[in-house]
Amino acid sequence: MTKDERDKLIREHEAVYERWIKGIKERSLKPAEGDELKLETRRLKAAYFAGIPRLPLSRCPHTSAPLVKAFDPWGVDGYWWQEEESAPYQEPPPPPSFAVLTGALGLNGKPPKGGPRKPAHVGPDVPFVIPRILSMPTMVAVVRGITMENGYRAFPIGYFATEKPGPGTLTMSWTRTAYNWVDETGDPSFSYPADPWDFDLRPWIERGKLKWIAPDDASLTLDSETDKCPYLNLQGSRQRQIITGDQLRTQPPPNGEETNPFGD
Repeated sequence: MTKDERDKLIREHEAVYERWIKGIKERSLKPAEGDELKLETRRLKAAYFAGIPRLPLSRCPHTSAPLVKAFDPWGVDGYWWQEEESAPYQEPPPPPSFAVLTGALGLNGKPPKGGPRKPAHVGPDVPFVIPRILSMPTMVAVVRGITMENGYRAFPIGYFATEKPGPGTLTMSWTRTAYNWVDETGDPSFSYPADPWDFDLRPWIERGKLKWIAPDDASLTLDSETDKCPYLNLQGSRQRQIITGDQLRTQPPPNGEETNPFGD
């Protein structure tokens, strides 16, 4: 899918969605018309998720297998970046050692531009690691930099372990606020982890717990040289960034105190 095709799908989806919601509010739609518009929004969103690129975002440091994931490289106005606009989609199977993908996003001096209705939780400006996750046996993280088509700088951070972490012991994926998993009985569960972030990457590289891939390196060559790492001491906000439309909001980074968004 090209950027023009992607943008056209988003415009069409938004137009159909607005027509559907307006009809519901004004009670001007017949039931069959409402059902048709609802199905059309689902079709357009499914086409978006089917069409966005599946890109090699990282590489397993244990087996060298690439991690190929869906990713919208054109901007955070795409639904991939918006948790509340997500829909089911297919991806290539990850390496068996893959644990979780987190990430950061630097706007690189560009103005914020997100979707018109739903927030995009894009992470901080600069890459980080989660010490609790990296303390797990055999866990190694890999950080990479990607220049997006709109000039933003994306930093996917993949975690890989040969010893599979137990159910519910990881954290939410990039752009998500909730962590979903399947428990020992096969039932779905969720939580809102608030593991603190560590932006001092040097000690983790020196300990062999973090490797890096040079910015925009299509070969995904893994490196472990500390002094050559381009992601050390980057300038940028350490706050959580939330983008909606042309508005950028920030929140303090996680402090270890898990919150319940539904109250007590």
